[in-house]
This record gives sequence, C-alpha cells and structure tokens, in this order.
Amino acid sequence: MPRTLIACCLALSLGLALAPARALAEDGRLPLWEVGAGVGALTLPDYPGSDQTDNYVVPVPYLVYRGEIFKADKDGMRARFLDNPRWELVMSLGGTPPVRSRDSDTRRGMPDLSAAIELGPELRVHLLRDAEDEKSRTWEVNFHLPVRHSVTKYEGRFHHVGNIAYPHLNAKRKFHVMGELWEVDADLGAYFNSHNYHRYFYQVLPQYETPQRRAYDPGGGYGGWEGSFYTTKDFGRWHLAGFVTYGSIGGASFEDGPLIRRDFTLSAGLALTYVFWVSESTVPAP
Repeated sequence: MPRTLIACCLALSLGLALAPARALAEDGRLPLWEVGAGVGALTLPDYPGSDQTDNYVVPVPYLVYRGEIFKADKDGMRARFLDNPRWELVMSLGGTPPVRSRDSDTRRGMPDLSAAIELGPELRVHLLRDAEDEKSRTWEVNFHLPVRHSVTKYEGRFHHVGNIAYPHLNAKRKFHVMGELWEVDADLGAYFNSHNYHRYFYQVLPQYETPQRRAYDPGGGYGGWEGSFYTTKDFGRWHLAGFVTYGSIGGASFEDGPLIRRDFTLSAGLALTYVFWVSESTVPAP
C-alpha cells in the first residue's frame, strides 16, 4: 500500500496549506459542517475464522454535518424525523476487505473475495444516561440494531452478497487524563446473517474441493459475537481515533466449515485526520 500512503500524505499537506485559521467553536456555537481527511492503519483478518491477517494503510475521509434533521459525525450518519430524544434512526455503514486467494492457505485455488460494502438503517435506543444535556453528560448506555445489505463488484458488475444484523449494547464514557478529555465507546453484541452472506465467505463448491478442503455449503443464522473498544481525542483541528475488536465464532452456523482455522477474531486500527475547511454558518453547540 505505499502508493496509497504517499497520495494520502500529499492530500494532507495540501489541506494544511489551505485550511482557514479560525477556531472550530466560537461563543458556544459550532460550524454547520467540517471537512477533512487523514490516514489510517488497520490490521484485519482475511475473514472471521481465518488465521491470516493483512495490514492496510488507507485514506480516511472526515465529515461532520450538524443539521436540524440530518447529522453526520463520529456517531455515524443519522436522521431525526421524530422529536424523541430516546430514539434515533441512523445510516449504518460497514465493509469487508478484499482477499487474494493465492495468498491464502485455506482459499488457494478458489476465486478471490472482492471488497464488500454494507449499507442499511440502524435503530438506536438510549437506555440510560446521567444527563439529558450532551455537554454535561459523562456516560450513557444504548441499544443499537443495525440491519445492512452487502454488495460487491467484480467482473464490472455489482453483485449482492447478503444481509447482516448486529444487535448490540453500546456504552459511552467521558473521562479526563492529565487534564485532557477523552471519549470511549464500547460495543458488545452478536451477528445474525443470511444464508447468502455466509456462502460468500465460507462456501466451497465441488470444483474447488481438495484432499484438505471438502465441499461445503454453510447455513444462515448465528455468526458469532463481537466486542469493540473505541476511543477518540480532538487536538484542535487534529482528530485521533483508535479501535480494538475481539470476537468469537464458536457456535456459528459455519463453525464446522473447511475454511475455518480458528474460532476467534482480532482486529485493530488507528486513524489521524485533519479538518481542512469549516463553514461560515454556525449552529448552537449541543
């Protein structure tokens, strides 16, 4: 990924030169929108159950929009059509990395896995919080229910992969370390996926059967549990974010498949972004 890293660094340098010199918050108000970019480093397994991992250096877009109905920030893209502080409707995004089968011990000789994009609605229910006002709130507990459809592109066409549901509990906490404010998010939940989604990753057609890899057709349903830990920190226009994710596919509907080499998953990432531009229009801070 060296070329990706170089291109991202050039974009960062251009953004630093063009960024207007103004504070992001003035007199208790915030810009209506902020635009930036940065670079991220990730380590991910080829797929849940794989014992091989890949490292990625990727460009990271940064977008904040604080509209009355539509919003986009570190909590995701969402729209509030009902004036209810306990419920939110969010646009949920996800994805899986590409896998080159010639570099995979378990998939060698099989077709490559193209990168997949996941998109769908997410219902968020705010269960507990120590304060209704966001500025004075230090902790909260929520229930999230994202339901996404996954698509991929190969041979010049888009192809449907399948559907994913990830009901999970979410906890947020703000705390101070050496006089600096940090924010922490933690998620814990389970995946329930369609038959076709599991087929995309774990099916072995008869023509790809070998003495070490039997033909296999997984079912849909339970896809394992996962827990994630995120943290973010703002340094003026600079934004630092990191995550660690651990999960298990023990008991999953594809657990007995020939492509499964271990029953746990582990991934991590770090991203640094810079705000290039902010709007002249402002809105009241939460």
